[in-house]
Amino acid sequence: SATAINTAYKPGVDATRLLLSVGELSGIELVEVVGYGDDGKPQWDRSAVLGRASTVVWDFEWALLGGKLAERWIAGGSAQGELGPIGVRAEGHVGLSDADGDGELDDAGVGRDEVHGRLAAGADIPFEWHNARVAAEYSFVSDGGSAPGEYVERAGRLLPDDQPFLGRHYAGASVSGEIIPILVASVMGLVNLEDGSGLAGLSLIYSVADEADLVAGAQLPWGRRPTADASPLGATPQSELGLWPASVFAESRIYF
Repeated sequence: SATAINTAYKPGVDATRLLLSVGELSGIELVEVVGYGDDGKPQWDRSAVLGRASTVVWDFEWALLGGKLAERWIAGGSAQGELGPIGVRAEGHVGLSDADGDGELDDAGVGRDEVHGRLAAGADIPFEWHNARVAAEYSFVSDGGSAPGEYVERAGRLLPDDQPFLGRHYAGASVSGEIIPILVASVMGLVNLEDGSGLAGLSLIYSVADEADLVAGAQLPWGRRPTADASPLGATPQSELGLWPASVFAESRIYF
């Protein structure tokens, strides 16, 4: 968040964003974000400079993007819009590994794929009844593990800004709506399509004032648990999301 102040609590908030309108429905955007090393000092190989150009055609927003992210260079695009009552979106990019940020691409010796891809696509349908919304999403990570035996190695190859997922193919769905105007409930499910493990979640958001919310919920994973053995970690994963703990959470949010 650009409004966060404490960079020790939320590293990477030092950012600059420039937006140039080149038409009523077109624009060019440049974003620069400072990344930090383990010593807390700014570090070029973990920083990002990204350009994005977008326009609206056939009631869809189309965009091309490219630049440098943490330890890699990327090029990709996105599209989002509505097909009748259904909102659809898709985005993806191809990444080229550059672990030290020197502009020269890495080879396979760094333990990371030279070229990798990310793809996400989804759709949602809104309803007037209780302002409900149903959504579904698919995600593909080319350099993720294709079997539980690859997850430990994959964890060691995660990029600094990667999401903490170890597999390749995921599908998710969610349903949300207002129980009463000041209480919103949502239910979600996420499945690793490679090993069948998953995560179900429930959250409640209660508006206690104009600028304050209370949030509570629970997450319940399923999947095969690790088996103890003589490996260096003392256990071998049998599924990804089966590694996650069941949890409950509560938080307060105050906006100002």
